[in-house]
Amino acid sequence: MSEFIASNGVPVIPDRHGGYQFVREPFQFGNLTGITADAAEALRQFFQKEEDDRLGRWRWPANPDYVVYALGAERDGWRVVNEATGNHHFYAFRTHAMVGSSQYAAAARAFFGAHPEPKPWHSAKPGEGWLLTIDGEERVAVRGAVEDFVHEKGVTPWSSPTITSGRRIWPEVAS
Repeated sequence: MSEFIASNGVPVIPDRHGGYQFVREPFQFGNLTGITADAAEALRQFFQKEEDDRLGRWRWPANPDYVVYALGAERDGWRVVNEATGNHHFYAFRTHAMVGSSQYAAAARAFFGAHPEPKPWHSAKPGEGWLLTIDGEERVAVRGAVEDFVHEKGVTPWSSPTITSGRRIWPEVAS
């Protein structure tokens, strides 16, 4: 895991020896060494994030009692769990969460906002030709060796919000 910034602003930086570094120094009193309350809270959050990542869950920043698990090989279902109560709600479609007013629906909407649906061009392979709508203009583009599309007006990253639609044109899609 790389540098982690806790909600209180304290960075936790894992080092190559299995230890952790803080921007704010630990304090010493006699032969005791300790860390500040802010650093302790930052460590709690760091280890919680590490465990969330290990278990494949996403924690809602606005209400950390709610976690979301994406289910299935295609990630086509989502379980929202309130860890404080153990209660949960299952969403089979993204649209179901959009109409609910519960905290479960709000957590699901926050998850979907943090994990937008992948667009077809996000899985483009190097060398493929695509017809993309970039800044409202259709352009023929080729996926480069890195995650960029090269076209007559320059280079556009595949994740750019300026790409609003696209379809692969080469090699042709078998129908």
